[in-house]
Amino acid sequence: TPEDAGDLILRARSAADDAVPSAHGALIEVLARLSGLTADETYAGRAEALVTSIAASVEENLLAHATVLTAFDFLRNSAQLVIVSAAHWMDAAAAEPLFESMRMSARPDVQLVLVAPEKELPREHPAFGKTLRDGQTTAYFCRGRSCDFPVTEPEALRATMDRHARG
Repeated sequence: TPEDAGDLILRARSAADDAVPSAHGALIEVLARLSGLTADETYAGRAEALVTSIAASVEENLLAHATVLTAFDFLRNSAQLVIVSAAHWMDAAAAEPLFESMRMSARPDVQLVLVAPEKELPREHPAFGKTLRDGQTTAYFCRGRSCDFPVTEPEALRATMDRHARG
């Protein structure tokens, strides 16, 4: 119904995908990404609560809820690639090989976070306090509350990401 229609007892909202992806699924993913970027578990809690509120609908027809299921998987299993670089995003030769390694990995479960050395991530973030290694652009692969060893070479980054590949 249009928003300017008369009073409704209840405005229907479906969690299922239709001609466009589900707004519920999009919101779950946005909250999951915000939680990862800010290390604020409030966002993850809100995403979990939303999943719980629509779980019965999802269980009835899994195929109609692909966006919700994908977002829930991201919420539970995503990782972050934190790249500390003095270079501006995508325009510096020093950082480009690491960015290319990330792009070539085709990992939708990995969220890319670019941090300048003078900036700090929130204290609760697993990459808090991580910085350049030997003055070089440095990547940290983080999952959950911990990060892998720092890498500065594209081959080492590919190996790290391969080691942490799901599936």
